[in-house]
Amino acid sequence: MEPTGLGLSAGSPGTETSARTAAAPRPVPPPVRPTEESSPAPAEPEPEAAAPIDGGAGADGAAGVDGDLEAYIDTELCTTCNECIQINPKIFVYNENKQAYVADAAAGPFRDLVKAAEKCSAKIIHPGSPLDPSEPGLAGWVERARPFN
Repeated sequence: MEPTGLGLSAGSPGTETSARTAAAPRPVPPPVRPTEESSPAPAEPEPEAAAPIDGGAGADGAAGVDGDLEAYIDTELCTTCNECIQINPKIFVYNENKQAYVADAAAGPFRDLVKAAEKCSAKIIHPGSPLDPSEPGLAGWVERARPFN
């Protein structure tokens, strides 16, 4: 006796293929990303980074080279290597997941931010711009910070 309503009779040609085809999901095409020409202009301009407390540029204008950039860490990528904490535990602090973040960039010299960025094995520390324009050797530290900002 043939099952009714399934269209799977043993004698029907191509039945096996049609049953397999009907059950197989169709592939989903990848999303199409708009090109610059076709994408609409953003509704609002992106907000600028917060400026340092005292303007950030030293007497020699060293900080102005990169603008006034805020120091930050890509916290979600932190490997908890402890390098930054050892350099300055007032600037760098661990969150509840034992991942570092910049708690207070003004809690130490700009050179500590740069040294931590240079030493960070994950390369996730961005020293930003100096906050103290009277820090000794500022131009050199700004130059060393540039690859990390």
